Amino acid sequence: MSCSHRARAAVLLLAVLVSGCASDDSRLTLDGRSEVVIATATGPMDLDLHSNSEEITNTICFHLFDPLVFLDRNFKVIPWVAASWRNPDPVTWIINLRPDIVFHDGSRLTARDVVYSFERILSLPGSPRKPFLVNIQSFQVLDDTTIRVVTRQPYMPLMSKLAQILIVPERFYRSKSAEFLQFNPVGSGPYRLERYERNREITLRATRRHWRSTPLFETVRFRIIGDNVRRTRQLLAGQVDFVKDPDPSVMPEIQAAADYRTNIVTGIRLIYIGLTCKPTLTGGAPNPFVHPEIRRAVSMAVNRDTLCRQTMSDLAEPARQLVSPLVFGYADKVSIPPYNPSGALEILKRHRFPFDHEFPLYYPAHKYFRIRETVMECSRHLAAVGIRTRPMPIPFDSFLSSLPNREYDCFVSGWLAISGDSSDFFENCFHSGRGNPNFGFYNPVGYNNPAMDLLIERSTQTADREQRLAVLQQIMGKCVEEMVWIPLYFLRDGYAYRRDIVWQPRYDRYVLAMQMSVADE
Repeated sequence: MSCSHRARAAVLLLAVLVSGCASDDSRLTLDGRSEVVIATATGPMDLDLHSNSEEITNTICFHLFDPLVFLDRNFKVIPWVAASWRNPDPVTWIINLRPDIVFHDGSRLTARDVVYSFERILSLPGSPRKPFLVNIQSFQVLDDTTIRVVTRQPYMPLMSKLAQILIVPERFYRSKSAEFLQFNPVGSGPYRLERYERNREITLRATRRHWRSTPLFETVRFRIIGDNVRRTRQLLAGQVDFVKDPDPSVMPEIQAAADYRTNIVTGIRLIYIGLTCKPTLTGGAPNPFVHPEIRRAVSMAVNRDTLCRQTMSDLAEPARQLVSPLVFGYADKVSIPPYNPSGALEILKRHRFPFDHEFPLYYPAHKYFRIRETVMECSRHLAAVGIRTRPMPIPFDSFLSSLPNREYDCFVSGWLAISGDSSDFFENCFHSGRGNPNFGFYNPVGYNNPAMDLLIERSTQTADREQRLAVLQQIMGKCVEEMVWIPLYFLRDGYAYRRDIVWQPRYDRYVLAMQMSVADE
């Protein structure tokens, strides 16, 4: 070995040793304990990061695994496992990896693990991560720290999409069953799983070998408390340190207390009504919702201002289309029709709506802030124009597994542009998936429009930013025109936590303990 090679090896070894031997002096503490307790309304589906892409699941998994690249709180791509990348031509990406990342089992992360993670996602039936890889034609290991990715066409948002690809160790994941991997994750993230108590608490322990070497809490506990008021009061009782989606009824007490702070920000989480597009309803009756005009009437019957101001206590903003202005693809000139119950009733009568039919209105219990109250209020608004609904709460796990199978004729749910791009809606939810299995993995209403499919596919083939924006805005216009989903509101994201915790909210709503610090006393 030459002197220069020995010197580089020594520097690399030193970097690994330094990152692997962080002392307890670098741990964050609250009242002398190196622990933070975060209260959430629901827990993860499981911890197989390639089989799920749900908010709380993602939040936990981003502690346990490293993504190829990372999105900051404003959706800016920053290097992570991928230290750098370049484009020798418009469809080729040469991605250089950090050489000093170690998995929790002691093996070193290499290009082979990255490629395996891609392959595993593509091989899993129904993986919600597949759409993030939809425009990749091929990927190849060049050496231990270099991969080549070739896209089908020039694809502008590739790196933003790859931020959702978390890397797993090939040898470990190949050797274990899918059932085992659901609750026995091995990653390279700053934390490893210590205990999983389903629907109660998840305990994470800081690893000694994370390459970033930033100060961390030794222990992170995610405590699952479905009741909003009880979850919020646990902060005042000193039983938790951080509350996601605190209840507004308790907020004045928190804001009056010197030991806590609140943070309420504009969010991008859409809450919407879904109406089946299948020819018949469950039970065999003709489906009135196949008509876009009927779906438009349903939208016109809902008073979003009342929903946001009263039902949601101003912790939501009316949705005029599927994404907020914070998301790429927002269309300034597109808006749903205004609240008009008399106009809605006229449309329903003209189309001979079955006013004698009662429609179950399903929703995921406890999943979203005040989801029950939202569904009850929507039911009242619809009743005012003669549409009879019956609110039906479903445990979140059951709801999420049933929705892609199109088991519900009417439901209320949520969606979020996880990469800050409206294609997260279009490619996943509004493409029929016919003729191209890489699209439409999550189309819960069964919408099928070949012209829309072609337009969505075209949006993935446009490299120019402004041209792509124009196509996305055209798709948005068609989605609103046909009222594929009925947008209700965007949740404002609320948080309450100890005053000595320093933290800034993210648009993707992830609460990441490694992005917290503690204020100097």
